[in-house]
Amino acid sequence: NSIPVIKEVTGLASLDIFESGFDTKNIQTNVTDSNNLIIPYDEQDLKFQLYNSTGVLLKENTYTRPNVNQDFVFNIDSTYAAGISFARNYRMRLTTTDLYDASATIDFTNITIRNEPPSLYNLQFQDTIFVPIEDPVYFSVEVNVNDPQGHLSYQDIDEVLITTVSSRSMRDDGSEFPNSNNEYSSDLVKNNGVYTIEYEVRNSYLPPDESIVVLPFSIQAKDKAGNMSPVISGQFIFVKNSKNSIKRRNDENSFNYINPFDHL
Repeated sequence: NSIPVIKEVTGLASLDIFESGFDTKNIQTNVTDSNNLIIPYDEQDLKFQLYNSTGVLLKENTYTRPNVNQDFVFNIDSTYAAGISFARNYRMRLTTTDLYDASATIDFTNITIRNEPPSLYNLQFQDTIFVPIEDPVYFSVEVNVNDPQGHLSYQDIDEVLITTVSSRSMRDDGSEFPNSNNEYSSDLVKNNGVYTIEYEVRNSYLPPDESIVVLPFSIQAKDKAGNMSPVISGQFIFVKNSKNSIKRRNDENSFNYINPFDHL
């Protein structure tokens, strides 16, 4: 058995800089093996690995090719940098291995990877909430998240936290069903970058001697590299209503809307 040879790599080099949100990179690798010339042909795969400065393996992908006469071709985009902290001394390694475990390796060193923090925009919420005497009222808050390394939870977004008197996670799961904490998200579309949370408020939750309660809140996103977004904030205005009203989550026809001027 002969050892495979990595003859040429295009699209990747030592000292490369992967900017935050970099465009898709096409990496093409030419691998030869003299056993590929006669039947039965040998076969090789190609492993792409990322190491930090201390030699810890951070990411690994394995690729195949349609036949032994073609190059290995794969793409990486900005989501590849998800969870990777900014540094200038990463190492990328390509290793090809044949059916008999013979292999060849090439390293690309001093690779720079940048990871910018996420940002929040398009905050949507009901600023004034009229709270009936007995029945709970439900309302949602949603915000768009942007991140150059991917704005979805399976990409670079680790958590989106909304904080009032306590902190809760906003979700982009497309589910109105409660989570393990019996909390609803009321998120309409899964993986669209809009993170949502639903609140339930009862009259008994509010101070008994106040008819109007103002509650500030703040939202911040964290990516998987630990970068924090700038904080955006707002406030809820809760108005106790003298009449009871039932507002259910899903049946629009059953809503009994309160006159917003009743409290004046």
